[in-house]
Amino acid sequence: MVVTGQDLPDSLTRSVPPPEPRRPRRRKAGHSRCWACSSKKDTDEGSVLTSPPTGDENAASGGTGSEVVLDPTGNEAGTGTSSTDNTPLSAADVCAGLSLEPQPLEITEEVTTVIETEIPEPVALYLLLDNSGSMDDSAAGSRQSKWDEAVEAVTSFVNDPASDGIDVAIQYFQAVNAGRRADLCDGEAHSNPAVPIGPLPDQAEAIVDSLAATGPDGNTPTVGALTGGTQFCTEFQAAHPDERCVVVLVTDGQPNGCGLDATCPDGNSRDCVDPNAESVLVPIAAEGLEDGVVTFTIGMAGVTSEGFDLLDALAAAGGSDCSPDNAGGEACDVSTTGAQGFLQALNAIRDSIVLTDTITETVTTTLTTTLPCEWAIPDPPGGETLDPNLINVNLIDGETILIGSVSTVDDCGRASGPAWYYDDPDAPTTVAVCPDTCDLISTSETARVEVLFGCTRVDLLR
Repeated sequence: MVVTGQDLPDSLTRSVPPPEPRRPRRRKAGHSRCWACSSKKDTDEGSVLTSPPTGDENAASGGTGSEVVLDPTGNEAGTGTSSTDNTPLSAADVCAGLSLEPQPLEITEEVTTVIETEIPEPVALYLLLDNSGSMDDSAAGSRQSKWDEAVEAVTSFVNDPASDGIDVAIQYFQAVNAGRRADLCDGEAHSNPAVPIGPLPDQAEAIVDSLAATGPDGNTPTVGALTGGTQFCTEFQAAHPDERCVVVLVTDGQPNGCGLDATCPDGNSRDCVDPNAESVLVPIAAEGLEDGVVTFTIGMAGVTSEGFDLLDALAAAGGSDCSPDNAGGEACDVSTTGAQGFLQALNAIRDSIVLTDTITETVTTTLTTTLPCEWAIPDPPGGETLDPNLINVNLIDGETILIGSVSTVDDCGRASGPAWYYDDPDAPTTVAVCPDTCDLISTSETARVEVLFGCTRVDLLR
């Protein structure tokens, strides 16, 4: 340890009072002695704050009132002088005690945290997909058939991780598994899914396989598909009161069949909307909404302007709006955007129907923190006792700097240099450094402290 006048103020002096006269006596084995004593005999390393020993026992323990004055000039690093004979003192002479690294001091506290978690509400989606003969046609400018576009979009949707957790079922306008003579208008065939309802991603493979096994054929029985879809969701919600069910009706044309005819007045086209279509279909969607079933509509290439007016009316009656910013555009229009637009419509529907509940949870955890600038005083060896007046603290960071002590943390502001203090001056258990000294330690990756026993404490302020 190097002690210089630059490290300590000029006023640092320490008087060691002469010991009381006593008769020499032999120490018995196992006899308790003080920990951090100042005699050469006790430390086995040299005198503490005294000039070199003279061979006399009193001199070895400090002499008769010898006073140590630490050199205030700083001209001779690591030296001091004895006021008795002005003999220079080495660093070992100034403090030749036992040095130990202090123990990190940890505090444990309970911390209460409020955690808010958003959990998606359960929701089911029943997809009614038009597979009439016109779905085999290609949209203008597309190399894919409309059926292939639909298959691509639905496949991507059910395999999208963002769709995980949604219950999905699918049926087609030309109902699968309904039998060749099934009535496609009363809704019964369409109320039984081609792929039973189940959660994604588990149900994704079954839906993709069903799409691969199905193809375009027949007419456009929109009445039966919408009736069966709302009926299915109504029954599903009754059986699962905590889960909503929505219908997604996808078509590429105007209703044709079940009492509605898409034949135009001139008889040359089947792209017209039957004048009675709205009065027949809108009440079906409205009745479903009364039962809590929301109906979305998606129009592909082939749906005319009149056809989209009808799909808008169905969506509005069913309580949905695919284009909230487009007044009158409640239906999802993918007539010119192909598979990508179809997928975007499905994603938009998913995002609008997947709602979340916020669950608030209070969690109490135990947090252990290591105090950065306070340490436990190491326990003395067996049979020893601690003398608080014979302890010093060194700051080691490339060089060893003696840190002077102050009485309490309140005195830190008056200290002229690095300083430390006891938690309790009368019965200390920890040492702590002052805030400025703590900053020095905290900003260095190599700085550490050591507690030095057997050295008369250097006080900056007392």
